[in-house]
Amino acid sequence: MKEESSVSESRKRTLPGRVLSGIKRTVTRLCGKARWIVLALAVYFALTFFFALNLTMNIYCYGVKDDNYVPIIDTPMKEAVEFAVNSSGFAAIGFDIGRDGMTALLNIDSGEKTYANIGVIKVPSISGEYARPYSFAMTDDNVLYAVAANTENGSLITQENVIRISRDHKYLGDVCEIKYADNEHSVTSKLSRLHYYNGKVTFALVEEEGVKLYSVDTKTNALSVSDIYTNDPDGTYTSVVIPIDGAFLFLRSDGNVYKAGFGEPLGESIFKMSSKGELGSSYFSEAVMCGGKLYVADSRKPDEVFCLEDGALKKVFDIHEAKGTENSSIKRLAAYRPAGSDKDVLVICLDNGLLTYSDGQLINKDIIIHTDRYVWMILDTLTDIVFFLLILALIINLIIRKKTLLFKQLITTIPVLMAVTLVITVKLYNTYSEQNTDNIEKEVSIICNLGAAEFRDYDFSPLLEMNSNTGAAYEQLRKKLEGLGNNSLHGRSGEYLLSIVCRTDDGRSIFLARNDLISVPMFAVRAGAEDDMPDNSKSISVVKDIGGLMSDTDHTDSISAYGKISAKGGDGSFFLKVRTEPESFWHQRRDFLIQVGLYFLMIFAVMTALITLLSLYITRNIKKAGKAVERISEGDLTARIKYKSRDELGEICSKVNAMGQSLETLFEEKDKTESFYYKFVPEKFREFLGKERFTDLSLGDASSRELTVLFCDIRSFSINSEMMTAKENFSFVNVIYGKAGPIIRENNGFVDKYIGDAVMALFEKAEDAVKAGTELYRAIVLDPHTAEELNVRDINIGIGIHTGMAMIGIVGESERLSGTVISDTVNLSSRLESLTKQYKTGMLISKDTVDRIPEPESLGLRYLGMVQVAGVNEVKAVYEALDCLPDEEREKRSANTPELREAIRLFHLGRRAEAVSELKALSDKGMNDHVTDMYLGYISGLSDDDSGNVFRFVRK
Repeated sequence: MKEESSVSESRKRTLPGRVLSGIKRTVTRLCGKARWIVLALAVYFALTFFFALNLTMNIYCYGVKDDNYVPIIDTPMKEAVEFAVNSSGFAAIGFDIGRDGMTALLNIDSGEKTYANIGVIKVPSISGEYARPYSFAMTDDNVLYAVAANTENGSLITQENVIRISRDHKYLGDVCEIKYADNEHSVTSKLSRLHYYNGKVTFALVEEEGVKLYSVDTKTNALSVSDIYTNDPDGTYTSVVIPIDGAFLFLRSDGNVYKAGFGEPLGESIFKMSSKGELGSSYFSEAVMCGGKLYVADSRKPDEVFCLEDGALKKVFDIHEAKGTENSSIKRLAAYRPAGSDKDVLVICLDNGLLTYSDGQLINKDIIIHTDRYVWMILDTLTDIVFFLLILALIINLIIRKKTLLFKQLITTIPVLMAVTLVITVKLYNTYSEQNTDNIEKEVSIICNLGAAEFRDYDFSPLLEMNSNTGAAYEQLRKKLEGLGNNSLHGRSGEYLLSIVCRTDDGRSIFLARNDLISVPMFAVRAGAEDDMPDNSKSISVVKDIGGLMSDTDHTDSISAYGKISAKGGDGSFFLKVRTEPESFWHQRRDFLIQVGLYFLMIFAVMTALITLLSLYITRNIKKAGKAVERISEGDLTARIKYKSRDELGEICSKVNAMGQSLETLFEEKDKTESFYYKFVPEKFREFLGKERFTDLSLGDASSRELTVLFCDIRSFSINSEMMTAKENFSFVNVIYGKAGPIIRENNGFVDKYIGDAVMALFEKAEDAVKAGTELYRAIVLDPHTAEELNVRDINIGIGIHTGMAMIGIVGESERLSGTVISDTVNLSSRLESLTKQYKTGMLISKDTVDRIPEPESLGLRYLGMVQVAGVNEVKAVYEALDCLPDEEREKRSANTPELREAIRLFHLGRRAEAVSELKALSDKGMNDHVTDMYLGYISGLSDDDSGNVFRFVRK
């Protein structure tokens, strides 16, 4: 035996043995116990999911990423889609970068650092709460106005909210909500862009019946809405409204452009679009006032800016004149006035830059966007490393520490189940995606083929000109598309977009109409508007734009089918385009992925549960005793073990049960002792002093806070007590205290102490003290049953209430402690109680208390003036509570309240003769009472040498 032991020891001394022992000690020391690793992993997952799902936190943790999910740190302007600037040059720019976009704010002149953030913002008033605002307008207060859409099924707009956003991209509130009827839902906005000018944000709503104008006062957020500008009977409609400084531009389907103020009629046309849609024709889609001139831009010629003067467009400049704009196009026009200048500056927002134009000079601002809080993105990467280290540590810990069968089975089966589940899920998704794509491709091809046949010999030529017939022609075409969608798609029209596209002989694409749009920009010609259009050789052509599982998105993926139409007239080839609505198409694949994932998650959960139950069944009896002891140690003294066997484990369980029973008995006695203690020292003292248990209280503990003190004293008790035995005395006061204590506690107060025939109570709120005092007086004095219970003819009490700072603490010595309150507040409330005898009233309240009551006028108080009580140098204003008086006396004192207040006011001002006259008038009218008589006697008795104009009481 000794030889075997020596051999084992010699092996441990070998190099491999020492290495293995060192590795084991190091890993054990670094990884710790497995439960701490699991806890760390749980915290990691909780934080990861919280930050990922909460967009507000996502902004700071993950920052802005491009379409390839690469973090953006510093980048030049690119993919700009929204722009707004206020009159001082502070601008907001929206970028179509990544999934959620990006919003940047900057000062054009000062070069202030650009602040960039994720474009999505939390808007509580819409479903889903998060939205990507669009159509910016920046006020002079650097508040951003924008539009947030509420969508149905992620695609159709059912409501548009105009919202306010702070400089740091936080939601400030809604300005207005524009809801659309069920038959008016659309995938595109019906609002014009927002425009800020002279303290107002203006915009227009373009609907099927006509146009409404809106104006928002940015100071008050007051909303004004004009009467509707209805479409003409001949079908001519307003297709676009552009808000400008102090007015609106109406672009009509007949080619006329009108300028009108808010609510004003259209008047005369200021410009006429050309009748043909050539690229060189007169046309514009952007407009802004700058220096008193109207500058415009044409979306078909996105590199030129024009000035509209005398009914004609005059070219001002080409943006390519500025350096670094070779591949740029105009997105927005705006204007502002730099500080210290008397001239406006024209701002041209490009898709990848920012230009300013003033005094004939075109300047490229070379904007660089800096994303904010990039350090969190670095921490995000570090947390991923920590995650893998924790997983590795957990596996090593479980292997080294030789955990139970449950752990061993879980650590081996869970990773295998997870890997199998993931592989099968991805495989099924890819198979379904291919089948779904093939089915939808066939479906759109059939719809496109049938739809194209419906347009055989259709005359599109009226839509290639702008005149009085254009509106009616467009409405006829749109209605036909809408009817085709409803008839062919059988209630699924929201999943597909139907449009008519024309290809001209010179290779340009013309977008004529779409089934979901009420109106389109008049003769919407754009070079290359349909870059994926097929050639004319095929009758049906399908174009697919679908990403993989990881790159699948809800705003780009789609399948389009082009069906060639044998049209009657027009210059070019006409096509019916049927396109899947991107988000609806994406939802189908997403829902399938979620469904498959849920099924396999259920299987995974069931398999894991079976393995766990098997291991738990083997070890559960051993763990019963351990869990019971753990519960007892955590405070659950009722924990017991149900085990019927009489073996060794049964003996352990019996001893554990006996221990629990003994501890339960001891703690019940402790609770009784603590409960009895609180009858002598209020529990509120412990709370005020910040102690968890009464045994934590010690001599010298103190705290200062504002309290309202109620002092209540039984009238003539000393005289009555002389005629009663000791038992009768205690029985008498205990009846009073038995009524006072519950009333005080019901009104959120507590009794500090009983002082012979007096009660002192403390309240945190003044209104609770006044309410308790009124209920006390009614229950003890005004309720005849109390006198009957005390076997006396009547009983009376006085109550004084005052609010102020008080010191609460523990006084005494090592063998005798007591909780007490030390403060002038206590002294003054006692003095006020004494004054109730002088005023012959039930309750007096200081002005300090009244000032802290939210609605004192509802309490029935009467002002008794400024008084100085004996022993107190400070002068205090006091009130009496009329509700604490018999009905006849209360009505009498209520009737003369205004006259008494006026007499007291005159007395305090030193106009004693007038005060006496006012009081005598009350007496002559028979409206006097004890207080008015007391004031009359006191003021009349003052000598001229006495300059004090307050009521002084020299006796306590």
